[in-house]
Amino acid sequence: MKIIATVFIFIILFPQFFLAQQNVYSILDFTLSYRGMTREDVTIPIDTSDRVNTNQCKLILPIVYNVMRDPLSSMPLLDNIMNYKNLELIDLVYQMFQDNYYHKGSRYVDNPPKFSSDMPTFADKIAKKIKQSRNNEVELLKIFSQEDIKFLHDNLFTLFTNSQQDAPENFDIYKLNNAEDSSAIITKTVLDILNKVNREKIFFNSISDFFYYYWLQDIIIYNKENLFSQSTNTMDEKDVQGDVLYYYNENEIKIVIGGKGKNRYTGRFDVIIDIGGDDVYDIDRDDKFKDNFNCIMDLSGNDYYTTNSKFALGAAVFSSGFIFDKEGDDTYKGTSVNLGAGICGLGLIYDENGSDTYSGNSFTIGAGAFGVGMVVDRTGNDFYIANTYSQGFAMTEGIGIMVDNKGNDTYTTNPNVLDIGRTNDHFLSMCQGFGFGLRPYYAGGIGMVVDGEGNDNYSADIFGQGCSYWYSLGVVVDSSGNDRYNCYHYAHGSGIHYSVGLMKDYEGWDYYQTNWVSQGCGHDFGFGFLWDVKGNDNYSCAGLSQGAGNANGIGILIDESGTDGYLSKDGNTQGYGTPSRDYGGIGVLLDISGKDYYSKPGFDSLLVNASVWGVLNDFYIDDLYPPSPEQEFKIDIDVTKSYTKEELYIFARTLEPRFSKWATYGFNKLVDDSVYTSNLIFNMLGSDDIRDIVVIRNFVPRIGYTLSNLLIDKLEQYSSGSLQLNVDEASFAIYLVGEARNPAAKEILLKLTYNDKSRIRSASVNALGKLNLTENDADFIQKVSNRLVELATEHHPKKTYNKDIAFAFKKFRNESSIPALINLMSYNYFGARFIAADDLTEYGDVYYNYLNNDLISNISNNKLWFQSFLKSLNNLSEDKFKAVIEKILQLNIAQDEVIIYNIIETLNTRRNSSKDPLFLDWMDGVKSNLENKTTLKIR
Repeated sequence: MKIIATVFIFIILFPQFFLAQQNVYSILDFTLSYRGMTREDVTIPIDTSDRVNTNQCKLILPIVYNVMRDPLSSMPLLDNIMNYKNLELIDLVYQMFQDNYYHKGSRYVDNPPKFSSDMPTFADKIAKKIKQSRNNEVELLKIFSQEDIKFLHDNLFTLFTNSQQDAPENFDIYKLNNAEDSSAIITKTVLDILNKVNREKIFFNSISDFFYYYWLQDIIIYNKENLFSQSTNTMDEKDVQGDVLYYYNENEIKIVIGGKGKNRYTGRFDVIIDIGGDDVYDIDRDDKFKDNFNCIMDLSGNDYYTTNSKFALGAAVFSSGFIFDKEGDDTYKGTSVNLGAGICGLGLIYDENGSDTYSGNSFTIGAGAFGVGMVVDRTGNDFYIANTYSQGFAMTEGIGIMVDNKGNDTYTTNPNVLDIGRTNDHFLSMCQGFGFGLRPYYAGGIGMVVDGEGNDNYSADIFGQGCSYWYSLGVVVDSSGNDRYNCYHYAHGSGIHYSVGLMKDYEGWDYYQTNWVSQGCGHDFGFGFLWDVKGNDNYSCAGLSQGAGNANGIGILIDESGTDGYLSKDGNTQGYGTPSRDYGGIGVLLDISGKDYYSKPGFDSLLVNASVWGVLNDFYIDDLYPPSPEQEFKIDIDVTKSYTKEELYIFARTLEPRFSKWATYGFNKLVDDSVYTSNLIFNMLGSDDIRDIVVIRNFVPRIGYTLSNLLIDKLEQYSSGSLQLNVDEASFAIYLVGEARNPAAKEILLKLTYNDKSRIRSASVNALGKLNLTENDADFIQKVSNRLVELATEHHPKKTYNKDIAFAFKKFRNESSIPALINLMSYNYFGARFIAADDLTEYGDVYYNYLNNDLISNISNNKLWFQSFLKSLNNLSEDKFKAVIEKILQLNIAQDEVIIYNIIETLNTRRNSSKDPLFLDWMDGVKSNLENKTTLKIR
């Protein structure tokens, strides 16, 4: 059986005269056209109106939704995001609240504060604004019950924390599963509570605070000389040491205006204004959701900001927190939820000059959830370091952004959360332009890093650098400089599990180094895009990268110019799409110009639709100095001990590799009792826990007969109305029956194709296409074939529904299906078109009887239909194939440049299966005539 998958490489070298009339958009369209696709095919077919309980996307942001539906709209989007660095701060803040859809109307307008040289009067005005901010915070929190507030107080920050290093529960399978179950419940409940919040109030409160203090800073700078001339008092108190213009401490509001010398501020303050000196800010705050507004303005000096409290430095929860630092080589050091972090509010650090260091733990340095977190640094060689969930990180309805305009900057992580789900020696980063959603419930936010000039270094481990997870968006854009991007896994424009990861580097000799699932990779209906415009660049990976689509994802890597090098170890790279879910992913590598080098020779200036077939000679001598095999860490299980069935199931569904011995033991024990396990699986059909889904699927090959017989009985009860199942449960049961391939399911599956729910019909059709049938099923095959024809003529709008119909036609082959398959080749989704074309190859010369002149002429009016039609001709006998090709060559479409390439490829494919010298001579003559009209080589 031929596997339908989108597997292709595009490495294109165009002559200069051609480039003069083309641009990256038209060349990409040309590339897609050669593969038989258009931009419409490049889509993640999500439908927010019909979600299964294991795949929800509550609160998905419109930007994320739009890019998933139209991934190539990310191309102008990246340029728009790059322009964020050119925006004035006030415009940038407004833009962030537009990006998370909290700001939809006109701009907030208020009177700017007024300066008074009388310090008590000036402080009174600021105190009045602080009271207003506190009142706004109180109003915002009124939506929550006292129970809500307590739950948030106890659990809010668990969203951004994980067990550090290798916590004790990671060595105990019971504790691990209990911890994961508890964590899932807690995090979902936290987001359920936060979802009650009034978004308009968040926007109004944040903008009101920002507007006031943004203009207050300008007023202070304008009146700086007046402040310099003011008399000062020297303070040596616990909370303030140094020369002070004024100290205000009334009604639990604390404001201090420091002088131009060195000052030290210790403890809790609402507002600090300092006009000069190398100052130390050792800030402390309560962790209560009360009176959280805070602001520091520093006009000059090499300052040191530090805190051991949450939301204390340029950060806030249910309020606002700002730091405005005018100049100096500053150090910012905070714990979690600091340094430009906003939860249900706005957190901002604005540093205008100096080479600065930012250091934080988790959810810091530009992190947002249900609000906006920002770090904007205009110039200097800056150093950013954090553990996890930081550096342009965003969770649900959040915007987390770093903007660094100029300087040789370093973005690095010091992660301490061991990723035991994948490795025993690598850690979760989730930094540097990372969007994160709570699977399977809530969509994520938009995490961005916007970097201007400079030779920058980016370093992360697992998840980072323009990456995302679960209906979210992660972005890195860098305008110039010789940059180095290093990450272990999931990076460099990678969208993971229904999300979008984008990276664009505009200029410089750049180096991209990673292991897997990176450099323009889309995984599991994700979209990943890496775009490099100028420079001699090097790309290095182990596998599944450099334009790779995996599990129906879409991955694109575009390099516009330069002498570039592409190094990869595995073959599933460089324009590679893996087969999955009956069809495949889309992988595109497009190098537009320059002399380029690849791991496999001969790829420069080549246009090819396949990376599966090829040759590489690696000499037969074994490695003379083989490396010592890595010892994987495994926790042993006591097999002499007796375990309950419930315990065995906990073992079996544990995914962490270190517990693989436990998982295997529990799994095999449950297989031994297939009746019990089948009933257990039925009761788990509605689970939204990915661990349950994975282990249930794994049981099918081992207990498929027993399980499918049980499910067939349940589906018959469901169909008759005697058993209630929701759509999720019924669809999953049908899927499992199909995977078991049990022919006893044939009648109930056919009956369910008449169900009024399209998802039930689609699942049933797909399952029918997997059944093991024999010659004795001829009558049934005829019935199903007739039903598939009926379903195909419905022209249902759902793309995967039509893909399933085309897939099932392969199993239920009948001549009467040929017209329906011909029409399916014209469908507006490549999954259906490509499968239908492959189906038709099975009919051989019977198919030819339908190919009259009128039909071929009609097909030629639709380019995509015609390209699929060419693919369907491969199994015609030589005389029939020749007759059809000669008809095609008389059509106007045969003059189309892309179609010429497609015809040449069709001839090459057919040539491989023929030995008739006359037929081969004819094909060579046709091919030679066509190649005289082209400039590119076709393999």
